[in-house]
Amino acid sequence: MVALTATAAARSPSAEVVFPADDGAGQPLGMALAPATAGYLQMRFLNAGDAPIDAQVTLGAGTLPGGTAYTASATYATYNGNIDIPAMAIGHVETQTCAVPAGSKFWRLTTRTHKHATKAAIKDSGSTVFEATDWENPGAASYPAAPFLEFASGTLTNECTYNNPTASPISDGDSADTDETCEAIGYFFPAAVARFCFNGFLVP
Repeated sequence: MVALTATAAARSPSAEVVFPADDGAGQPLGMALAPATAGYLQMRFLNAGDAPIDAQVTLGAGTLPGGTAYTASATYATYNGNIDIPAMAIGHVETQTCAVPAGSKFWRLTTRTHKHATKAAIKDSGSTVFEATDWENPGAASYPAAPFLEFASGTLTNECTYNNPTASPISDGDSADTDETCEAIGYFFPAAVARFCFNGFLVP
């Protein structure tokens, strides 16, 4: 079992996500990675010309020294599979609300959308805790030390605003050119497992 202390994840050429060194009680945060754990990277490359591009991605991670006591952190992600943006729509809003694990504290939040999005927000009831207006480089809200972010309402609302200049409706999907997505992605603790909210239902 390995406790990760950092992982790279961004659309920018180089980025690092650093786990907080203190959970508020003196222990570092880490993410347990069991042997033979499967995973994947999703990458998008834009080739604006005709010549082939040399696209490469390197993922690195640091570890805590063996035997180090740490507080387990994990990912929290949402996905809205009901997106339906009408043809020629301007300022169309898609919203999804999900429960967050009881007692959870978040130390990083960001969003993911495709090119039709003009804004993406994460809210705690009516209070906005993160907002992005650049779908390619949304940035993130970071809470590197206590006090961390706790959702007072017990729910996380992901709200995305879109313009659809095409003559056809747009639904959810993987294509950044023809589909859309509205996702919230975060890291929280304490966490035994990662949590995923699909269409408003939190699993596992």
